[in-house]
Amino acid sequence: MRVSINTRDNQVFADGKMHGADCSELLSKGITAVQWDGSAGEIEFVGHAKPNENIEDFSPYQKYVDAAVPWPTSFDFHSDAGKNDGNDPAVR
Repeated sequence: MRVSINTRDNQVFADGKMHGADCSELLSKGITAVQWDGSAGEIEFVGHAKPNENIEDFSPYQKYVDAAVPWPTSFDFHSDAGKNDGNDPAVR
């Protein structure tokens, strides 16, 4: 499973779908993002105060995926949903 956690916006992208989760604990530790490709990943820090840290174990961050709830949208990054049909100026 591919996962991207954006702590500032409390967003969890899991397998192309956006969810919301309380990421304040990570942000309080100076973490702005966690990226995971299914077998390896990295942690990004606030203001790039430290170099990105490679990780080989996602288990400390799995709880954010487990707690994530779907955002109130039908947008799916792997489907035709959200494609501009010419009627939505917000989608380009």
